[in-house]
This record gives sequence, C-alpha cells and structure tokens, in this order.
Amino acid sequence: ASCGAVVVVVLAVVVAAGAAAAAVVETRYAVDRACSLRGDVRCGLRSVLGGDAISGALRVHFGESNCTVTLRDCAKGLCYVIVDDTTLRFPTDEIEHELPSSVFSSVTMTNAKFRWTKRGIEFKPKHSGDVELHYSTATCGAFYSYRGRARTQICTDAVPAVFSPTTGTLIKCHT
Repeated sequence: ASCGAVVVVVLAVVVAAGAAAAAVVETRYAVDRACSLRGDVRCGLRSVLGGDAISGALRVHFGESNCTVTLRDCAKGLCYVIVDDTTLRFPTDEIEHELPSSVFSSVTMTNAKFRWTKRGIEFKPKHSGDVELHYSTATCGAFYSYRGRARTQICTDAVPAVFSPTTGTLIKCHT
C-alpha cells in the first residue's frame, strides 16, 4: 500500500511540474495581451497598470499586440521623447540585432516624424493636435534574448518600461 501511495505522489509531482513548465512557456511567449498604454492630454501617456513606485516608469506587459494610443494636444514641430527605461534597468548583450533592444517589438506613428531606438521614441508632430502611436511589445522570450546575462527573467509581471513623453531645451531630436 505504501509503494502505491509513493507512486501516486510521484505522479502528482510530475504532473504539477509539467503544468508549471507549460505555464512558464505560455507566459514567456505570450502574445495578444491587452494594451496597457493610454493617451493623455498635453501629448502624455499613462498606463492602466500604473507606474513604478520609485522611478515612475509606466508599466507594460510583454506580448501586447497591435496597440494604438492617441496622444492628445501635441505641439507642431516640438521634439518629444518617450524614454525606454528598460535599457537602463536591463543592460543588453553587446550583440548587433535587427531591431532595437527595446521593450517594443514594433513602433509606428501617425501625424509625426519619428525615430525608434533602444533609448526610446523621438517624435515631432507634423501638425498641432493628436498623434497616434502604434506599438506592440516584445514577448518575454524575445526581450530576454537580448539580455542573456539577466539572472532573473520574470515573465508574468508587468515591467516598468517607458516614461510619458518629455520635451524641453535639453531634448535633441534626430528625426
């Protein structure tokens, strides 16, 4: 009887480990997650997931797909920068990659000239008014593929990633 109980316990542990591994793979490569960023007045951004308590960086999930955010009341010709905080928080490996080593996997903008780098998104509105940001975030697996030295790779939590657009005399656009 005790031998049978041991077999049942071992099988339960194996099944639980398999389910945990499947959950890790599922979150590591998850796509089509709900979009977290929202537009705000004066060409601002906010996140429905909130911001980091220390830095204030807006949180996003890995695997957000086909998101569109309307940044309201942007000023024509003014240079805005959405700083990508993940470059500072998670240093990248020194390997050339096709896309910027950003939390974003794709970025386009409507009604603005823009430039996307690992440091963030620089943009200048073509007209005063609204600008649309179209983005997807990297899967957790793709994000950490640029950061092989990262000791802890957390895929289930939202990551503090970007700051609301800033502008000023110290901002220099390359667009």
